[in-house]
Amino acid sequence: MSESILPVAVWLENQPNIGFEGGVPEWAHQLENAHKANQVCVMAHEHTAYAKAGLAGHVLTGVLWPDEDVLGQLEHGISEAMSLEAKKFILILPVRASSALWVQFLLCELPNVGAQLDELITLMQLDRDWGDLSQGLVVDQLLLADRVLSFNGDDVMAQFAEQMRALNPLAMWVHNGFISDDDVSIPIMAYSVDAPLWREPLKKDDLLAWGAHKVVYFSFSQPMNGEKIKEMLGRWRIQHGASMTRLLAVVNLQGEVSPLCMQALQYLWSDMFIDVWPEGRTPETHMWILGQGLPWDELEVELQQCIA
Repeated sequence: MSESILPVAVWLENQPNIGFEGGVPEWAHQLENAHKANQVCVMAHEHTAYAKAGLAGHVLTGVLWPDEDVLGQLEHGISEAMSLEAKKFILILPVRASSALWVQFLLCELPNVGAQLDELITLMQLDRDWGDLSQGLVVDQLLLADRVLSFNGDDVMAQFAEQMRALNPLAMWVHNGFISDDDVSIPIMAYSVDAPLWREPLKKDDLLAWGAHKVVYFSFSQPMNGEKIKEMLGRWRIQHGASMTRLLAVVNLQGEVSPLCMQALQYLWSDMFIDVWPEGRTPETHMWILGQGLPWDELEVELQQCIA
C-alpha cells in the first residue's frame, strides 16, 4: 500500500448494547491514546460504546448507511487524518450497520478521496450474550472479519475461539488489547492487491471440514491456463456470486512470470497482476473460498480442468 494512500479500517460492534460499565477495555484505551497522538484518526458513530464512553475521537451522527450527510462527515474526517499525517483512519459502527454494504461501498469510493479500505474488525463482548455464532446477525459480520477483537469474559474464551475458528479460520483474533500499542495503527492490508500472498493457507486436514460457513482451500503446483481460468471465474461470478462471501486467489498462469491476484466479495470482483512472486516462494496457485451452500466438489473439478 502506497504511503500516500490512507488506510481505512472499519470496526463493527457485533452485538447490541455493547458497553463499558465494568471499565474501559484495554483496546479502547490503546485506540484513544493513538488518536490523541495523531497516530490514527478515530470516528465513532454516536450509538457505539466508544462514543457513549466519551473517549477521544470524532463522533459520526446520523443514519447507519452512507448517505450524503454521512459521506460528508466521513470525507471531512479522512481529510483531517491526512492533514495530521495519521497512519490510519478508523471508523467504528454499531451492530445495526451492514458490514457487506460498508465494505463494498468503501472499496468503491475510498480511492476517490485518496484512501483505501484496510480491514474489517468485528468487536465481541464475551461477558454479554453472544449465543451460537452460526446464527443471526453475527454470522455475516464474522464471515467478513479480517480480525476479531473480543474483550471481557475470559472464562468463555475457549468456547468462543472454537466457534469463531470454525466460522472463519482466516480471521486474526485479538483478546482484550493489542500486544503492542503500535498494532492499532499498523495497516493490515487485507484488501490490497497481493493480500492472498500473505494469507496463511489452511492445513490439508481442514479439507475434511468442508461445509457451510467454512473456508475451502485449493492449491495446485502446476501452472494454469489463462483463458480457461478466466472463463471459469466469469461463470463462478454469475452462478455463485451471491454464495461466495469472500474469495482470495493467487494464480500461477502458464507463460506469465507474475502472479495473478484475485479478490471477490460476492458480486464485486477484481484481479490484477502483481510484480513478482515473493523471494523464495515457489510459483503455485492458491485459492481460498469462504461461502455457504456451494458445490465444492464441482468447483474443484472445474479448477482442475484449468490446469495447463
